[in-house]
Amino acid sequence: IIVMFDDQMRIVEANQRAEAAYGYTMTELHRLTAHDLGPVEAGAKLAVVLGATRPEDRLFQTTHRHRGGGEFPVEVSSQPVLVEGRPHVLAIIRDISGRLADQQEIERISRMYQVMSRVNQTLIRATNRLELLHEVCRALVESRLLKIAWAGWREDGADQFLPLAVAGDEHGCTDGLRV
Repeated sequence: IIVMFDDQMRIVEANQRAEAAYGYTMTELHRLTAHDLGPVEAGAKLAVVLGATRPEDRLFQTTHRHRGGGEFPVEVSSQPVLVEGRPHVLAIIRDISGRLADQQEIERISRMYQVMSRVNQTLIRATNRLELLHEVCRALVESRLLKIAWAGWREDGADQFLPLAVAGDEHGCTDGLRV
């Protein structure tokens, strides 16, 4: 998405990708300002670009809005430019929804591998079933993969699992649980 703003942060130019991303026609986009696309602080950051001398002031992440009000995360790379002697801001805006979702998935998978490693170590060190089950439950909750973890054991001939270990259940949700 490429958008050019004048010194009042009004949109003066935009590409077709901007039309598709925001859901406005080109004519409608030309009636909007930076504040119409996202939160007030995003427009303020773009205004700072006009006087920015440090490159780090020109790149930031924020949230923008579609025409229907739905929001999406963006990374804005902006540059002050002169057009016919007047200051403008040229912004290249990237929708980073996919990147953020990928990062979250990588973090989730990383936590799963940490839990697997911890459980493997527990398998080697645990001296009994109860210790093993407590450690597995605790590892799952501490990794934030689960809010509550419960482990039970079914003895031969029993109709139900006996609760042996629980983690993350500060409110007693598993008290009296029968499985």
